[in-house]
Amino acid sequence: MIMKLTLIGSGTSIPLSRQRCPCYLIETGMAKLLLDTGPGCLQTLQELTITYNDIDCLCYTHIHLDHIAALPWLLFIAKNAFHLRVKPLYIYGPKGIGSFYQKMLQLYESQINPTSFDVSVKELAEEAFSIKDVHISSIPVPHFNQCLAYRIENKNGYSIVYSGDTDYTEALSAFAADSDLLLLECAMPEGQKVNGHLIPSLAGKIAAEARAKKLIIIHRYPICNDKEICHIIKEIYSGTVVLAYDLMTFEI
Repeated sequence: MIMKLTLIGSGTSIPLSRQRCPCYLIETGMAKLLLDTGPGCLQTLQELTITYNDIDCLCYTHIHLDHIAALPWLLFIAKNAFHLRVKPLYIYGPKGIGSFYQKMLQLYESQINPTSFDVSVKELAEEAFSIKDVHISSIPVPHFNQCLAYRIENKNGYSIVYSGDTDYTEALSAFAADSDLLLLECAMPEGQKVNGHLIPSLAGKIAAEARAKKLIIIHRYPICNDKEICHIIKEIYSGTVVLAYDLMTFEI
């Protein structure tokens, strides 16, 4: 059974033509999942003939706007009488996602309050659950607020790990052990480390410690130099390195 990953948005909060805000689509035999829903992701999905009604599950790493801004819009258009959503929507995220959802309902009221389908919102920490034919697990990672990394596995044991926004932590290396695809942020250039984000040497260290088969570098701010990122990472990590751009696809 194949898992397909499509990079709907591979960038940061700064909109670039080939690196929009974060959103990652995973398709399995039975399920379609979105990891984060940055602004603009619904148009990109529509270009791929995937609609909001096709999505089974939303997994949020954290509630910074570049990762979650499309959520109220998705709920708004899911009420459209010409394409009404009826199947349940499952929303997962870190501590605070529940209060975020309730505050959205208070602000937008009937505009987004679902009436034709059920919404389940669950706060996660270090947990595991299943949606149809896919198994999902999460761990907290260090960022400026509550943030999660996710591991998605199919029944054949193939795995995709998404770091979200994170600093270095051995826990993430262990969580991503032997992953087939590791989506890892590398927000800043070498020598310009900021708290809550990675630089190339730390991204390479995590990938090497995890023994990931393929490393996909996401969430690069414009200040980053792609050639430098690859050069530094390849000195540490011996696997395949891919610099992420929107609409890239991977199958495992």
